Amino acid sequence: MDQVLLAADLDSAQSQRNNEREQFQRRAAAACVFRLDNNLVGRAATLPPRPPPTPRRLPSTSIPFTTKK
Repeated sequence: MDQVLLAADLDSAQSQRNNEREQFQRRAAAACVFRLDNNLVGRAATLPPRPPPTPRRLPSTSIPFTTKK
């Protein structure tokens, strides 16, 4: 009987530890995303505006043709 209770206590303690670990990992991931977002927002405010894109010309392709006589 004591062994059954001990096993149940161990199971309970293990699942509680797993829950705490999951919660910690979730919070750590959220903090990383938040920090990254704030960095990007702060950096974007200090960057000079981007120049407009330069128009790109397509390479001219000449199609040779022959006239039949």
